[in-house]
Amino acid sequence: MPSEIDSPVGRWYNTVAMTVVGRWCEHLIEAGWLLAVVLVAVFLNPFSTRVFEPDRIVLFRSLMLLCLTLAVVHRLERGVSLPRSPAAALAPLRRWRPHPIAAVALLWGLLYLAATVTSIAPRVSWGGGYQRLEGTYTWLAYLVLFFLVLSFLRQPAQLERLVTVLIATTLPVALYGVMQHFRITLLAFSGPGAETIPGRVVSTLGNSIFVAAYLALVIPLTLWRLLGASTAWTETRAPVHGVRAVTYAGIALLQFVCIVFTQSRGPLLGLAVELIVFAFGIALSRGRQRLARFVLGAVVAGMLLGVVLIGPWGPKTWLRNVPVLTRLSGLQNDPTVQGRLLAWQGTLAALQAEPQRLILGYGPETLIRVFSRYMPPRLAALERGATFDRAHNEVLDTLFHTGLIGLAVYLLLYGLLLTYGVRWLKVARTRREVGVLSGLLAGGGLLGALLLRLVHGDWVLVGVGIPTGMVGGLLLYFIGQTMWGKPNVPTEASRETTLL
Repeated sequence: MPSEIDSPVGRWYNTVAMTVVGRWCEHLIEAGWLLAVVLVAVFLNPFSTRVFEPDRIVLFRSLMLLCLTLAVVHRLERGVSLPRSPAAALAPLRRWRPHPIAAVALLWGLLYLAATVTSIAPRVSWGGGYQRLEGTYTWLAYLVLFFLVLSFLRQPAQLERLVTVLIATTLPVALYGVMQHFRITLLAFSGPGAETIPGRVVSTLGNSIFVAAYLALVIPLTLWRLLGASTAWTETRAPVHGVRAVTYAGIALLQFVCIVFTQSRGPLLGLAVELIVFAFGIALSRGRQRLARFVLGAVVAGMLLGVVLIGPWGPKTWLRNVPVLTRLSGLQNDPTVQGRLLAWQGTLAALQAEPQRLILGYGPETLIRVFSRYMPPRLAALERGATFDRAHNEVLDTLFHTGLIGLAVYLLLYGLLLTYGVRWLKVARTRREVGVLSGLLAGGGLLGALLLRLVHGDWVLVGVGIPTGMVGGLLLYFIGQTMWGKPNVPTEASRETTLL
C-alpha cells in the first residue's frame, strides 16, 4: 500500500482497488445469504446425535458471523469518521424511515437481549437449549440476515436470484419427503432429532410440521413464477416460456403433495390462508374487481364445503381414507390436540404463578426448566416421558420467553409486515385506508382473543385467537376492497414479487 494517499498510485488504490474490495464484500455477502437458504433446508448430519436443528443452526450462525464481518470490512472500506453533530449521528437511521419494519425488528432484538439479562438462566437463554439452540444468539443471527438483505439487496436481479434459490431448494426437500412416503429412505435417523411419526414424512428437516411450514412459505413464490411464465407463454407462444410454466407447475405440485404427505394440519390451514391472500393480492393489485369477487365466492364455497366435510354430519367413512381430512375431522378427540391444550394450560399457569414474569418473561429457551412444575397431570399421563421445551404455540412461546412487552413488539412486527405489504401492492393507498387496515388487524386480534375467552371460559386459546383474528381482519379488508373499493391501477411486477 502506498504511503502517500495523494500520489498517482495512491489515487489508483483508492478509486480502483478499494472499490474492488467493496464489490467482493457485496458479492460474498449475497453468496452467504444464498448459501444459508440452501444449507438451512437441506443440511443434516446423520452421524450427529442431534442430526437436525442444532447442527444446522451452528452452521447458520457461523455463516451470519462471516457475513457480518464482511459487512464491517465493506463499511471500513468506504471510510469511517466520527459524526460532527447529533443530527449527523442519527443520519443513518433516517435511511430506515421508509422501512418501519426495520426499527421494530431492531427493537425486537434489544428486547431479546433484555429478556436474556433478566432470564432465570441467562447462559441458556443466550446460547439456546440443548434440543434446538433457538437462543438470543440465534435470533441475533436472524436479525443479521434481515439487515444484510435490507442493506445489500438493491437490484431486481438479486431478488430474482434469491427467489430462484428458494424455489430450487424446495426440490430436494419435497422430493425426499415424497420418497419417504413410499418408504424409500436413504438415511436412517434415531435419537431426539429424528421426530419420525408413522405415516408422516419428515424429509431433511426432521419434523413433519417444519417440512410442511417451510414448503407452504415458498409455494406462493412458485405460483408467482408459474403465473408469470404462463402469461408470457400466452402472449408470445415462445417455447422457453412454455417449458418454464410446465417446470414451475411441476414444482408447485410436488410441494403440495409433500405437504399433504406430512399430514400437518396447521401448515395446511396456513397454506389455505396464504393462497387466499395470494389470490386477493394479485386480483386487487391489478385492478381486477371481477376476479377478486370470484375469489371471494370461491372462499365462501370452500368454507361451506369444509364445514360439510369436517363436521360431524360429514361422510366419515370416506374421510377415513384421506389422512389429512381424517385428522381435521377429529380435532376434539385427537390426543395431539388435547396435548396442545394441556401444554398451553401449563404455560399460562407458570406465568400466573409469577406475575412479575409477565413483563419480560422467564427468558428465551427456559420453558423446559419451569414447565414440569406446572404440567397438568393429564398431560403427564397422555404423553409419558415427553419433555416440553415449547408450548407449541408461537404467541404463548413469545409471551413466556419475552413477556407482554415482547409479545406486543412481536405482534406489531407482523402487523407492520402485513400493512406494509398491502400498501406496497397499492391495495391500501391513502392514510384512511391504511388506518382502516391497521384497525382491522389490531381489532381482529383483540376480538379473536376475547371471543375464544368467552367460548372456552379461560385464556387457554388466546394463542389461537390473536393470529386468527388478525388474519380475519386482513381478509375483511380484502373483502371490503373487493365489494366497495375503487379499482386499483396495476402495480409493477417487481412490487408483487417483493410482497409474495
